[in-house]
Formats: sequence, structure tokens, C-alpha cells
Amino acid sequence: MRFGLRELVFVIVLLAVPIASLFYVFKPRNAEIEAALGEIDRKEARLAQLAAVSQRIDDLDRAIEEGNEELARLDAMLPGREGVDAILDEFHVITARHGLTTRSIKTDREQSAAGYRELPLQVVLEGTFHAVYRFLVDLENIDRITKMHDLKINRAPDQTARPGEAPPDSRNPRVRAEFTLGIYFKPDGRAGLR
Repeated sequence: MRFGLRELVFVIVLLAVPIASLFYVFKPRNAEIEAALGEIDRKEARLAQLAAVSQRIDDLDRAIEEGNEELARLDAMLPGREGVDAILDEFHVITARHGLTTRSIKTDREQSAAGYRELPLQVVLEGTFHAVYRFLVDLENIDRITKMHDLKINRAPDQTARPGEAPPDSRNPRVRAEFTLGIYFKPDGRAGLR
């Protein structure tokens, strides 16, 4: 078998086609595929970031909703100016329930704050220590917003037994409680805290 010029050209063409395909078809295609894979990776990373942000937005929406519900609950606990009398009535019911004697209630000047007002009352009560304690627990459990300032509890001034009376109980002495009770309310019947 003779190997001539024609066969040599044929072999060169046969070898040139795959080599040319490598440089002109496969390498550019591989570069395009790598670029496309890189773009896919970047977009997947961006989607993951967006999913995380979306989750935080859902959490924020939930937190805002819970905050609004809490504001509505607190708003319901703030009566209008006319509702302060109902709180005072409830205060008197609690003192009577525990057998306390109200020595004085003095109203101080109303104080303003953002979205609400406070009516401070200077209160002096007398009764047994246990009755004062139960009064404080009941006052804490009313469904209105109040605040107690400057609580002082001392023995009541007259602890001696009068003729014909039983001596005072040393385990449950009579005490005098002096405090400022702040009653919070909406000014001018406004619609609430917002």
C-alpha cells in the first residue's frame, strides 16, 4: 500500500477537523456552559438571600401584628376620663371587701404623657397587715392600668387595747398604708394610644 500525497492530505484533514472542532466549537461551548453555570449559582445564591429576607419579613409582620394586638389590649385597659370613676368605685369595693378603713384620698394634679394621662391619688388606709396585703394583690389584678408609687407601711398609731377590747394581734398587727395610686386614662375620650 502506497502512502501518497493524497492520503497525507486526507489524514491531515481528518486530524484537522477534530482539532478545529475543539478550538472553534467545544472550547467556546464549554466557556458558555461555565458562564451559564456561574450565572445559575449566582441566581441560586440570590434566591436563597431573598428567601431569608422573605422569612424575616414574615417574622416582622408577625411581630408587628403581635405588637398591634398588645397595643389594642393596653388601649382597652385605658378608660376614658369618665371611666376613672369606675376604677375608684372598684378601689372602694376592694377596700371594703378586706375591711380596710380609708383615712384619706387626695387627688393631685393630672400628669400628661404621650397618648395618655395619669391621675395621681394620695391614699391613706388602715387595717390589719394581712388585709392590706390582700388589698394590694386584688388591686394588682384589676383589668385597668394603675401604678403604685411611694408605698409606706407602718404600724397604725393606736395599737393599745381599750377597756373591754381584745388586745391587738401581734401576728397580724394593724398598719397604716400610705401610697400614691396613679390611674391611667385616655385624655378627652380619645381613641387610644396610637
